[in-house]
Amino acid sequence: MTDHSHAVVLAEPGVPAEQVHAVAGIIAKATGMIAFDARAMVQRARHGVLIGSCEPGTAWEVAERVRALGIRAGVAPILAAEAHGRRWPVLRGGCAKSGLHADPGHQGMRRYDWSSLRAVSVARFRLPVEQKLSAGGRQFESMGKFLAGSGLFAGGLVGMGRLLPMARDLMRARATMAKGDATLESTDTFLLDLFLVDPAVTLRIDARRFSYAYLKDRMQERCELNFHILIAQIAAGAHQARFSPTAARFLSGDLLAGAVVADAKEIDLFNRWFLQAGAADWADSA
Repeated sequence: MTDHSHAVVLAEPGVPAEQVHAVAGIIAKATGMIAFDARAMVQRARHGVLIGSCEPGTAWEVAERVRALGIRAGVAPILAAEAHGRRWPVLRGGCAKSGLHADPGHQGMRRYDWSSLRAVSVARFRLPVEQKLSAGGRQFESMGKFLAGSGLFAGGLVGMGRLLPMARDLMRARATMAKGDATLESTDTFLLDLFLVDPAVTLRIDARRFSYAYLKDRMQERCELNFHILIAQIAAGAHQARFSPTAARFLSGDLLAGAVVADAKEIDLFNRWFLQAGAADWADSA
C-alpha cells in the first residue's frame, strides 16, 4: 500500500511568481505529475500547503529542492491536521484554573484539561447574509494572503506562545479596543477554533453566539471585549498551546479588519496550514 502520509508546507503562503515555473518543475519531476497539474498545485499553495499528500521520500525531496530556491519549506505528517476529531459548536462554557469548560453540540457541560489543548486559531468572518448582499462588491482576501510577509509566519511557527502579550499588555489592548472608534461590525463575527487531544476534538466558538455569563461582573457590553477576555484566559491556562498569527494579533488589540474572510472554507484551509506548519520538520531551512 502506498504511504501518502506527509505534506509539504511553506513557512509563508504562496510561491513568488518568478519561481512558480521552477517549483512546478520540481514537483513534476518528483511525482511524475504532468506540468499543467504541477503548476496548478503551485498556484494553490497560496494557502500555505504545497503538496497535501505524498510519500515521505517524495515530500523530503520536494522540500529540499524548494529550499534550495530560497523558499522556506518543511515536511509535516498529514495527521497533524486530522488528529483533532470532529468539530463541535460551543454556545456556552468558561475558563477555570482546572481547564476549559464547554458544552459541545449540546452534549452537556464537560471539562477539558489545559494540557489537552494543542492549538488555538482565530478568524474574523463575514456572516453569510452580508456575503449575499455584497455579491459583486468588495473582494475578500484569504487569511494566508493577508498575513504573507507579516513576519509572524516564519517567526511564529515554533513557540508562538512567546509572542503572546503579557497580562499588562492584554489589559492595555482591551482598553484600547474599548476606547477606539473601531468596533466589530454587525455583519461580522469572530470564530475561535480550539484543537484538543485526549479526547480528540475540535471546538468552535462563535463570538456573537457564545454566552459570556460565566464572566459575571467582568462581562462587558461589547462582544469583542468579552471575546478578548475569553481568549486571554485560554492563553493564560493553555501554556503549551500554539496560537495562530491571527490569534496573536487579536490578543494584541488588532480586530483583524484587514483579514475579513467571507468563505468559511478559507478558514479550514488556513487551519490546515497552521496545524501542519506547527508540526513540520523544517530541517536546515531556518
